[in-house]
Amino acid sequence: MKKVFLVLQILFVAGILPLAAEENQQIDTQIPSAFQDLKDYLQGPEVYQALDTTHDILGYSAAGLGIAACVFNPGFVDDDIHESIGKAALAVSISNIGIGLLNYSNRFSFNDSLFKRDNIHIAMGIAGGVCMIAANLIEADDDDTSFGSSAHSWLGMIGSGLMTSSIIIQLL
Repeated sequence: MKKVFLVLQILFVAGILPLAAEENQQIDTQIPSAFQDLKDYLQGPEVYQALDTTHDILGYSAAGLGIAACVFNPGFVDDDIHESIGKAALAVSISNIGIGLLNYSNRFSFNDSLFKRDNIHIAMGIAGGVCMIAANLIEADDDDTSFGSSAHSWLGMIGSGLMTSSIIIQLL
């Protein structure tokens, strides 16, 4: 009985999959024009320029807020100030990475060289953002407020440094 049921299931799935594939082909012929219009719009000069400016402002802000979070550490200021600046740096850096990937993902390439300026900028920016995310996930000890004494502070400093270096490399 189990074998008959298994054979019926296989026949049912084998009969449904070609039908589903035919339905998907019909859907695929209708949808791409809308996606193509959106893609053309996003790659248009006005949107490209707006995203370019937004990416620049967010990048400078992420680096500045990351450095500010390092300077205004809990050893010097109230914990709430440091935490607010750190969370702002995290939000801005994540937004910046998202906009950068949306606008410039086609510029990451291994064709010419691995160490070309765009590749280094993208890799350092993403690595800096990942370090900022990790620094926000790892909470610092409340007792330990000295500068650079925990993984939280080191990840924050490295993330801020990578973001800042990414900007400097792109400007050179």
